[in-house]
Amino acid sequence: MSYLVFARKYRPQTFDEVIGQEHVVKTLKNAIESGRIAHAYLFSGQRGVGKTSVARIFAKALNCEKGPTSYPCDKCNSCQEIREDISPDVIEIDAATYTSVDNIRDLREKARFLPVKNKYKIYIIDEVHRLSSSAFDALLKTLEEPPEHVYFIFATTEISKVPQTVASRCQKFNFRKLTISEITNHLKCILKKENITVEDKILSIIAKNSEGSLRDAEGILDQIISYTNGEIKMEDIEGLLKSVNTNLLLNFVNCLVDKKIEEVLNLIDELFKSGYDILLFSKYLIEFFRNILVVKLSQKPESLIEVIDVNEINSLKEISNKLSVTSLINIIKILTTLIEDLKYSSYPKILLEISAIKIIRMEDIVDMNLIINKLEDLEKKFKKRDATEELNYKPQEETPSNNFNLPDVETNVKINDIEEIDLLNNGDENENLEKIKKNWGIFIENVRGRKKTVYGCLASSSPVGYKNNKLYIEVKDDYSKRSMEIEANKIVIKEAFKDMFKKSVDIEIIKKEQDLVNQTPKNVSGKYVNVKELHIEPIVKTANQIFGGRIIKKV
Repeated sequence: MSYLVFARKYRPQTFDEVIGQEHVVKTLKNAIESGRIAHAYLFSGQRGVGKTSVARIFAKALNCEKGPTSYPCDKCNSCQEIREDISPDVIEIDAATYTSVDNIRDLREKARFLPVKNKYKIYIIDEVHRLSSSAFDALLKTLEEPPEHVYFIFATTEISKVPQTVASRCQKFNFRKLTISEITNHLKCILKKENITVEDKILSIIAKNSEGSLRDAEGILDQIISYTNGEIKMEDIEGLLKSVNTNLLLNFVNCLVDKKIEEVLNLIDELFKSGYDILLFSKYLIEFFRNILVVKLSQKPESLIEVIDVNEINSLKEISNKLSVTSLINIIKILTTLIEDLKYSSYPKILLEISAIKIIRMEDIVDMNLIINKLEDLEKKFKKRDATEELNYKPQEETPSNNFNLPDVETNVKINDIEEIDLLNNGDENENLEKIKKNWGIFIENVRGRKKTVYGCLASSSPVGYKNNKLYIEVKDDYSKRSMEIEANKIVIKEAFKDMFKKSVDIEIIKKEQDLVNQTPKNVSGKYVNVKELHIEPIVKTANQIFGGRIIKKV
């Protein structure tokens, strides 16, 4: 007889032998006992967690000579045929090779016929998401009105790819990943039956390397026993699997935390030359930092962390004292991006090096999102401040006095200049505009003593027109325009103007149009466009107002 691998030899044959899927098993057993059996089931979950095994056991439970029963005997002809995969009425299909619409049409035709030997005909379709769209469409009618003697069990590792029209016609069960302890205990049972002794620490490494898949863990154990001829040592498993040993990982993390950039780069070079899987190493690394974060935040981290060695907790606590919660979160974000990038990159070593440097130089990296958020907050504060000032402002009483407030600060305006102000007359408006321009510096100093925020906007403004007792003031940006158009601010300007020039005026604020790149910009068609047509984001304008400078290019 040919050798039977552990994954097949120790495959569960009854519901009670299924590991880690208690929620699925309990529901299916109750459904059988109560006679509430659905005509279609959809099992989802990662590879190797028991989806097809449970499907076979369910088929046994329905077709057992004592059934339907939640405890199939596993001894009758029906159970034995299903176990040996030779039952004519339990048809297991791989959707990867059975994907066309013609295959499904053939299935529909055969499903109409009664079972050959058993009570029910059961179709188990593995990786059902691999069926074509037309094949799914062809299957819908049968799912809606299946023959009484037919049951469907679909299994998939990618449930998101199963059309909702199909999934909605099934009872759905999600199979979870197995824990390290669940896998380790199962491997111990196998080794006991095989009369082989292996250290618990080695079994934990196998379980961790399997990433929650029981079938993968059984395969790794089978492979290691063959490689070592039954005498398994730690160096054998690390060499065979290129698994990340705890000491190497701990050394790497300590170098990152202590900012030893040269040592980190040397370790990465050693990993690459030794043939380690960089993606797997990165997954171990992000899990390690996650565990550090848990240790730092939790009173009982042991309940939230699956460790291979009890001494790991002490190591994690020691490292956690060197890092803040914010630093740990940022490190995990960097590693998350690294893992995503590694899936599609041909340069894993370079990506790991860059991520390591980012972690070491993390304090030097400025997050542009934070800058943008701060700029947006500043813009909101400016708007809120102006709105508040408008609500709270009380106009000063008008008096005929020539005296107006001057700030207690040094200015370039002399007192003698004030005495020489040419008052406006009813004559030529162009002449009056020239008088306003001549005394503009003195005027804005007058405003400064009344309200400094208005003075700030006027400081870079200029009078450009005076007509029909309306003064046209040109400002350089949108913020100044919005601020000066607030009625309370206009009142300040009007009062200061009347005090100084003895004339009541209306105010019109005009924004100065400037060339953004010192030349007429072009649009995508190559034609020249007016600068008014360019849309500049408000946050860019605010940044320009706060930090100064000019806009060079809009993309």
